[in-house]
Amino acid sequence: VCAIVRSAGAWDGAPQESSESANADGLEALIFSGARLRALANRNPIDPVAPGLPPRGHLTLEVGPSFVGKTAKNLAVVMARAAGVAPWSGAPELEQGRSLIISPDEPVEQIARQIKRLSRTHPAGAAFDYFERIAVLGLDSS
Repeated sequence: VCAIVRSAGAWDGAPQESSESANADGLEALIFSGARLRALANRNPIDPVAPGLPPRGHLTLEVGPSFVGKTAKNLAVVMARAAGVAPWSGAPELEQGRSLIISPDEPVEQIARQIKRLSRTHPAGAAFDYFERIAVLGLDSS
């Protein structure tokens, strides 16, 4: 967990080695309370790219009822980042880069199929052109 959170903004797709400092700090480095939490509350906020788009390098958790479009919306953003295009009409173009999807609920095969299906109408175009810049952490259903 520590390695994933720490490397979310700088991840380049290469396997990450576990460092002693990451293990020594453990979750303590990722838990904020008291003075550390107050300091964060006083920090200038990071401007979002646009409403509905998280700032680059941030870990985003989307929560909501089933079948409201959480996965499709987030895959649209991931696809746009991977291809360097706007995720939808009226949104700004995103800088091309890599994205990591953590999928505890849906098998990776299902995510891959959904990206392929969405790519038929997505501004990013054919999914196979940018699959190399998308990584999915999850279970294979086979």
